[in-house]
Amino acid sequence: MPKENTRGRGLDAFFSTQTHEPHSAPEQGQPSPTVRTTLTLTLEDAERLELLRLHLRRTQGRGLTYGDVVGLALACLAETQSIPVKVAK
Repeated sequence: MPKENTRGRGLDAFFSTQTHEPHSAPEQGQPSPTVRTTLTLTLEDAERLELLRLHLRRTQGRGLTYGDVVGLALACLAETQSIPVKVAK
């Protein structure tokens, strides 16, 4: 069976249809499912992202990816704006 091509899906990567088998919610301690995407940042935002990543690495004592930092920033912004976060399954 050929592997499905997931590259170049654009917004479909965020708003996928239910053509696949539904996934169960991840158990406690397991990583959440991820979506690979590309972001274009200004130089200031890229520098800010790098400084946040370095600061979090120092304070948390473990390696963090840019995705971890963006996820944390989005969660904090959603909480600040009182936006409930619902993950489509």
